[in-house]
Amino acid sequence: MQKYLTLLALAAWLALPARASITVNLDAGELTGPINAPMQVDDNAPSSGGSLLLLLNLGASNTIDNTITPGSFVSGTNIILAAGGFNNNGGTNETLTTFNFTSSSAGSDLALRWFPQLTLAQYQTGSLTLAGDYFGTYTPNPTGSAPDGGNNWIIPADGSTINLDLFTTNSDGGGTQSAAAGSAPFLVEIQNAPEPSVSGLFALGLLVLFWLARHRKIN
Repeated sequence: MQKYLTLLALAAWLALPARASITVNLDAGELTGPINAPMQVDDNAPSSGGSLLLLLNLGASNTIDNTITPGSFVSGTNIILAAGGFNNNGGTNETLTTFNFTSSSAGSDLALRWFPQLTLAQYQTGSLTLAGDYFGTYTPNPTGSAPDGGNNWIIPADGSTINLDLFTTNSDGGGTQSAAAGSAPFLVEIQNAPEPSVSGLFALGLLVLFWLARHRKIN
């Protein structure tokens, strides 16, 4: 009986459609961080000591959400597809990074996000974002297009290989994207305590006045 069930399970597994890996070869520069948080460079494969690069699926909203809270890397409908490390193998602040992943979202738009202060190795060992961490995000305008050559920034069919390019005007070979497109101006939000509402403050004031009035009567 056990052998029969094992054969059935094997047959069911073989009947499932195979999921082939998608390969994305990224050529992006210049990617930078602020002066107080520069990009970390590791020219060795897989560039584990380099700043964290994330390939994102924009998801159902088809827009980038740059509101990130501590402990998170994405928000809204944005989804992490794969992670890589920053290197200078393409030139000044120009990374050549390969991502491999599987996805059932062929046709969805892609984006790139980078965290200058966090390395690929730290991400792989479970490190999370902290309040005040810098990050940058890029997706072409219009989304899914290919302004600097290569393929469109769109998830291809399973088993495909595509090349994504991002070249800023200040990169070694020049490009069509502004220098700001390769910067990391965003901050992981600091979670502040909620401010008291006006009605809450008014109610508190009434309680204080009531307590003072009672205190005077007793004395």
